[in-house]
Amino acid sequence: EQRLHRHGLLLIRCGTGRSILDRLRSTSLQQNDLIALCTDLGQLMTAGVPLLEGLTLLRNQADPARTRDVFTHLIAAIEGGDRFSDACAARPDEFSPLLITLIEAGESSGTVPQSLQQVAELLQREAQQRAALQQLLFYPTIVTVITLAVGVLMLTTVVPQLTRFLAQLGLPLPLHTRGLIVTSSLLQQYAWVGLIGLAALVGAIGLTTRMIPTFALLQERWLLRLPMLGNVLTQRPRARVAHTLAVLY
Repeated sequence: EQRLHRHGLLLIRCGTGRSILDRLRSTSLQQNDLIALCTDLGQLMTAGVPLLEGLTLLRNQADPARTRDVFTHLIAAIEGGDRFSDACAARPDEFSPLLITLIEAGESSGTVPQSLQQVAELLQREAQQRAALQQLLFYPTIVTVITLAVGVLMLTTVVPQLTRFLAQLGLPLPLHTRGLIVTSSLLQQYAWVGLIGLAALVGAIGLTTRMIPTFALLQERWLLRLPMLGNVLTQRPRARVAHTLAVLY
């Protein structure tokens, strides 16, 4: 509105005009976008490009469906007299408190380009740690899924044939074999009910975790006690704290 007023225009009514595809796509900055913003803006400012001009250049090169509105907000806020850190603080979903603090420190000491480079390095390290954790969990997850799939396939195809063969023999069956036959029969008859129940259980756990902090704390304690995953989840925050302190000091 201030920019329109400076051009002699009066804003009467405004609204969001976006296509259905744009509404389905995220308009907030992703971590890769944030890394690119800090890296590119820091390099531009190091080369002598003013902050406002650098943001304008990045906005013109940004994907309009995702990040253009964020750059537009930053430019409008700075043109309105706000500091760069204040403009970032107005978008807490995109800019973390640590990033804002580092930018404020850079503004106070006159080293905003260096602060942006430090933020970019910190975000890159976090991205590398997240990728390493995902890669570490990928193999066990695949093995677990394949094992469950093979188990379900055996219960639904092999066990029924084995059941008919044992019935023809007429021999008494041990307890664990009868339990396996009952499980196979229940799985064949109530497979959809089991899937719906599993989905409901996962949804209930997720909803309870968000609404009840005590339950979330118990869940995190249980995850930290797992043999291998618990150690990884414990070391990751420690590494993040160490990297953050290295950037701050």
